[in-house]
Amino acid sequence: MSIELHEQEAVPVLREALGYVARYRGEVFVIKIESGLFDTPGFTGLVKDIAALHRMGIRVVVVPGSRRQIDSVLKTWEVDAPMVEGIRVTTEEALPFVTLASFDVCNRIMTLLAESGVNALIGNWVKARSLGVLHGVDFQLTGSVQSLRTDILRQLMGQEFVPIVPNIGWNTAGRPYNVSSTELAMELAIQLGANKLFFLCDNKPEIGEGLDLPAEVNLREGGMLSSLNLLQVEELLSTNGDRIGQPHRDYLARGLEACRKGVRRTHVVDGLEDGSLLREIFSQNGQGTMVFANEYDNIRRATLSDVQDIFRIQEPYVAAGVLVPRTSDQIASKVADYAVYEVDGFVQGSAALHQFPDGSAEVAAVAVSEHLRRWGIGRKLVQYLMQRAHKIGLDRVFLLTTQTSDWFAELGFVRGDLGDLPPEKASTYNHDRKSLIFVRVLRKAP
Repeated sequence: MSIELHEQEAVPVLREALGYVARYRGEVFVIKIESGLFDTPGFTGLVKDIAALHRMGIRVVVVPGSRRQIDSVLKTWEVDAPMVEGIRVTTEEALPFVTLASFDVCNRIMTLLAESGVNALIGNWVKARSLGVLHGVDFQLTGSVQSLRTDILRQLMGQEFVPIVPNIGWNTAGRPYNVSSTELAMELAIQLGANKLFFLCDNKPEIGEGLDLPAEVNLREGGMLSSLNLLQVEELLSTNGDRIGQPHRDYLARGLEACRKGVRRTHVVDGLEDGSLLREIFSQNGQGTMVFANEYDNIRRATLSDVQDIFRIQEPYVAAGVLVPRTSDQIASKVADYAVYEVDGFVQGSAALHQFPDGSAEVAAVAVSEHLRRWGIGRKLVQYLMQRAHKIGLDRVFLLTTQTSDWFAELGFVRGDLGDLPPEKASTYNHDRKSLIFVRVLRKAP
């Protein structure tokens, strides 16, 4: 019996994952793997997960970090290449060892991908320029990304290869430079028009304590941020200065820049946790920190195809007595009144605006999927409906509630009474339910 129940519980998870597989087929994912993951027990499994993404039809580009491997080889050969504010000063003597370590980690990934039946290639697709002198420090053969051979990379991905891009770039004269793998991953994601950019961390990406978090930004258990839009990332970085430690600050800053320039999502994920990459991609909850571009907030008018999703989302609220019961047919008959909030093709929130002949409208049936209730989706839906009410010239908006009066008061609604309801609504008021009436005036009557 317990086995049957377990299998039944797995069905929604499988359906959810299959929906994502169809959605992401043909999309580009750029995955940066931090250097500390290469010698962990879960590294082989991580590369197998990347191979699985490739077999699903996702076009994967891998950028290996190599800082720890570079540190190790430099220490072995007693070569000095100091770090200044997180950036390595790459000397002429150090560069051959930096190159050796960088290509070594690429070869390790290529070998594991080959064992999983996936073809990969390592190449010099990065054009770089000297970083130069910054704040009085000459970084010598440390460089930054100037351009990328995205034409070749796209061709390789179209031929079923996984490109592995080392953190070495060359200038037009063939001179090599050591470039930041984090910067490189960001530039690849931007120039390839990636759907997602991943930073797989080699330590738990905790944001830290005592920070000033933007409104509606929450921490997961363990101290990781859940999700932030671009304005929230800007606020977080500007108000907290250097209190956010490296490399997490760099991930957020690079993620912000990537999303500003067209990448839809950046994900900062704990690479030490088994299966974390797959959970971040194929579940709505994920397990890492997500920076998302504004188009992620996709509120739209509902259609008949959304009726069952709206009904599903309302069910827990009906069971708790927060919403009055509605059948699928009742929702369908008023579907033009509904707005839905869509996340990656899945409807995760809904609310309705029912108009009345006297120039008023009722905000009704506000519901959000349980695991996303802290994202502020309900607030966004109500604000969307208020904008709609303003646009069509309504005088006032009202609502009936039993358990969420404080929440609506925060949105500008004030207590009213039966006299504030249109006659059609007042005549059907349920005196046994004793719902509180709230009103928000949009424009004063002449």
